[in-house]
Amino acid sequence: MKNFKGIIHVHSNYSYDGKHSIDEIAAFARQRSYAFVGMSEHSDTLDSDKVARLREECQKASTADCLIIPGIEFTCLGNLHLIGLGVQDYDSSKDPLVINDFIQQQGGVAIIAHPKRYHYQISEGLLTAVNGVEIWNAGYDGRFVPNDQSLKLLKSGRERQKALLAFGGQDLHQIDLRHRQVHLKIHCDRLVSDAVIGSMRDGNFVISNGYVSVGAKARLHFLKALPIYLGNRLYAPVKNLRDRFV
Repeated sequence: MKNFKGIIHVHSNYSYDGKHSIDEIAAFARQRSYAFVGMSEHSDTLDSDKVARLREECQKASTADCLIIPGIEFTCLGNLHLIGLGVQDYDSSKDPLVINDFIQQQGGVAIIAHPKRYHYQISEGLLTAVNGVEIWNAGYDGRFVPNDQSLKLLKSGRERQKALLAFGGQDLHQIDLRHRQVHLKIHCDRLVSDAVIGSMRDGNFVISNGYVSVGAKARLHFLKALPIYLGNRLYAPVKNLRDRFV
């Protein structure tokens, strides 16, 4: 088994708010020594033809040392976003349970994106169906520590589905000097899409920013969760102040 570092929840100009092409993102990833990038294009302006083109561009942009994985961030009822990593086709449903089934049937990974956006209110039925929850979204939570409220949601979900996984995503829309270093370290045997997606589904990865790390299956006891809790309490006022002026 090998370790491969990469990022997920990345938007190209296939998304209405993405600023860069797939080729530009691939070049950026190789510059940063990322072995894989998990795309998550907004479903709002996609259709089957665009997804087919996205799939082809990801394949062309991939190299032996950097894999670009297609994916969709589905906008569902209530404006809930459900990421489908590794999906190859398109579904227009707005029902999150239908979309989850579609992602699973495609062999992809279904992840509830940025639960902070929904005030951590996720239906029990969806929590028991998906592969995981994005406990650390660099755009919403910052790059320093995971979100402790999302960890509580994860713990609650695991009371119903023990296999529920913790994910961390970039939510990257534009490449700039403030690029947030929240990445995954995947344990798998080969750098090919099936192996990487399979390792994500199995929870064979760690979320990290280089300083703080959380395993996909980790059971965070009090002493391990305490630094995350304190980090959030210290970082939140600084982030709020920065967001007002930056």
